[in-house]
Amino acid sequence: MEGLLCANEEVTWSAKHFGFRMKYVARITAFERPTRFKDTMTKGMFKSFVHDHIFEEVSGKTKVTDVLVFESPFGVIGKIVDALILRNYLERLIEKRVQMIRTVAESEAWSK
Repeated sequence: MEGLLCANEEVTWSAKHFGFRMKYVARITAFERPTRFKDTMTKGMFKSFVHDHIFEEVSGKTKVTDVLVFESPFGVIGKIVDALILRNYLERLIEKRVQMIRTVAESEAWSK
């Protein structure tokens, strides 16, 4: 797929996490350009996964806030895994993604 996603479109991601290849399908369930969009998992390993992306201008720069609300399957065991492992893992993953986006967006190649 090329270009920007819009409301009600779906995107499929595939990546390796914890040694396993995982697929994640998300639908854009809210789209308020240029300030916010939300993707909601329609297929994947989580019981539920919602990722809200919020953009706001602060002192002439763009502040990005990611809000994740997720729940693993398997009841109490899933809640323990979420608290002990997944929350920190996902926070680091999002921060790494934000840093990669920042590097590209602030590069000379991007500005041309």
